[in-house]
Amino acid sequence: MKKIRMLLAVAGVGVAALLSAVPASAAPADATGAVPAASAVTTPRATQASDSCWLEVAEWNSGLLNAIDCEAWAWAEWRSDGSRPELFAIAANRTVWHVWPGGGGWQLMPGNKSADDIINGTRPDGTRAWWWSGSTRNISIWVSGGTGYWCTSDSGRGWSGTWRDC
Repeated sequence: MKKIRMLLAVAGVGVAALLSAVPASAAPADATGAVPAASAVTTPRATQASDSCWLEVAEWNSGLLNAIDCEAWAWAEWRSDGSRPELFAIAANRTVWHVWPGGGGWQLMPGNKSADDIINGTRPDGTRAWWWSGSTRNISIWVSGGTGYWCTSDSGRGWSGTWRDC
């Protein structure tokens, strides 16, 4: 399994120091996941959270994602031999992102679903946030209020973008 580098910085001075230490080519993503222009590297955008957590998989050249918190991610090993890993995370603006080897960096999950958390382990019922159902891959996220868990699937042609109550 690849290591996920998590950079935790307190908003304000900590974030500014983090941004100034990162070269423009690897600038942290803002709350939307977009990489800011080089001129914006030393002027971080404020987030509503008091802390920021930046997630990166360096071996994949993923770039950095400003996560909603340092536990809001799930590592999926789609094949038991480790040949198809994928990382899912919730950004500070509640959008759902994923990254995988050769994917070109963080990609917004289809369907524009907002989320508050994703379980990076097992859920209270003992299940994981990601699983196979026959030949279909599935991922679940947590949304505060309402029904809680929402899922989307990939039957082999890419993530559907359809989120359903699960």
